[in-house]
Amino acid sequence: LFPAPGGRVLAVYESGHVVEWEPGTGEVVRSDLAFDLASPVRAAGATAPGREQSGRLVAAGCADGTFRLWDADRRELLIGPGDTPVFPHHFRGPKKLQRFPSGPDAPGPAPPGPVTAIDFGDVGNMLLTAGETDGVILHGMPVPK
Repeated sequence: LFPAPGGRVLAVYESGHVVEWEPGTGEVVRSDLAFDLASPVRAAGATAPGREQSGRLVAAGCADGTFRLWDADRRELLIGPGDTPVFPHHFRGPKKLQRFPSGPDAPGPAPPGPVTAIDFGDVGNMLLTAGETDGVILHGMPVPK
């Protein structure tokens, strides 16, 4: 559950639905199948209240290691499973580096693990994802106007 403009609440479901609720009445204001998923949602995030993009952007991290970005105002998928953000930057601690060696004799990259945490930077132009195998990844992306 995430705060949305106008005192409403956004809920992101494992099925990929994003539902906006009116908390005072319990009424569903709108419901969208925002994320057409091949694997279930494991983590979700929304831009924070009081920020420029407040409640407009919703992200879902999935069990297959992918994430999606939804513009709740436009009802538009901004980043899907095959899209690439402006830049990804990987933060891997010593344990991650030891688990995934590099070099000519190293095995190929490990398949992505489930995205188990996801959150936005202050203005919604950065997204952090984390998982058991990939560590923390900072994704930069353009902010919709």
